[in-house]
Amino acid sequence: MRNRFVVFAALLMFVATAQAEDKKVKAAVDAFAKQYQGTWTNESELDTDVPSLGKKGDKLTGHLTFRKRAGLIEVSWRGENNGKPVGTRGRGIIGWDVAAEKLRLRWFSTAGASGTVLYSDKGDHWVNQSNSIDGDGTKVSADDHVTVPKNDSYTVKQTNRKRGSESLPDRELVWKRSKKSKKSKKPKKPKK
Repeated sequence: MRNRFVVFAALLMFVATAQAEDKKVKAAVDAFAKQYQGTWTNESELDTDVPSLGKKGDKLTGHLTFRKRAGLIEVSWRGENNGKPVGTRGRGIIGWDVAAEKLRLRWFSTAGASGTVLYSDKGDHWVNQSNSIDGDGTKVSADDHVTVPKNDSYTVKQTNRKRGSESLPDRELVWKRSKKSKKSKKPKKPKK
């Protein structure tokens, strides 16, 4: 009888712990999704050559979309270089990393690039550690300070940027919420 009680008590503790962890995961995903869900646009100038995106000095317009689905956040990116679509797109998933106890994005692009971003919630901003590999195999990294969206925009301040062995200057990117396209209304039929 005692053994059954010990097994039952251990099972109850496991269930309670799993439920608490589930709530923690849901709260983290919900908090991020509430702040960033939707489509955002950024216009910037490339400060270095980037395979499949363009050359240093090109004007790049990026479109970043966050969508919460089934307890995860889907992320997609597409862009234009000087007004023409670039030849690559990116997709990823943000979910809870149990080992790091933080949100993590894992992404891939159609040009063969891939990466990971670890998100640390600081309340009024997020601190991200980004590590990726470009389509040509070059390692890229940066530390990002990401503001919480206000007035339909947020700012990413990138520091400690590296592309291979090359150090890149700090930069600031402003992302603005894209306006929803309005569906055209069908004209009303005249009454007979």
